Amino acid sequence: MNMDLVKELADYLKDVSPQAVIRNGDYPRGKGLIDVTLILSEFTFLEKLKDYYGKASAIVHGLKGKREEFEGKLKEMGDLSKDIPTLL
Repeated sequence: MNMDLVKELADYLKDVSPQAVIRNGDYPRGKGLIDVTLILSEFTFLEKLKDYYGKASAIVHGLKGKREEFEGKLKEMGDLSKDIPTLL
């Protein structure tokens, strides 16, 4: 990824929301890695953003359900193995 791609992303965001303040830059770290942070703030109502928020909310709820399911299975395994002596 280079700064041309970052500029292209900024241009796209400016097209989507002309009133938004777009800032970009780079900070070379010399590790062969790049971190990208995108902060969206004070956007006007956009259907695409509404969809993103809906999808993000669904993912969060799905992860909570999976975590609860995993914790339940883990507890069940602990209960089932309580009478088995450890090798330690």
